[in-house]
Amino acid sequence: MHITVATIAAPSPRRGRLLCPICQDRCITPDSVACTSLLGQPGEARIDRDGLHLDPSATPAEGGSAITITCRCGQGHLFCLRLRTIYDTTTAETVTLPFAISVQDPGRN
Repeated sequence: MHITVATIAAPSPRRGRLLCPICQDRCITPDSVACTSLLGQPGEARIDRDGLHLDPSATPAEGGSAITITCRCGQGHLFCLRLRTIYDTTTAETVTLPFAISVQDPGRN
């Protein structure tokens, strides 16, 4: 028996080190991932340290959607990396959250 495996030539991935946009800390940990419909449509699917959360009122995201990765630096600053798609156009952005949670916060694991 012969098995043929297709070889696909792909460009190398572009890589870079993620830094905190507030303090430039290199110790970054992803905290949660959320997929949200845009343009006033309700609904979100989110994965965080407590598990998977689904909003049952979600409708098809005809107008667009956003995938957000919330990250935390070693100093406790929170920021988001967000991909937004609206009518066939996708943008990438970094959003700084207006508050920080201390690394020593007893409510966090």
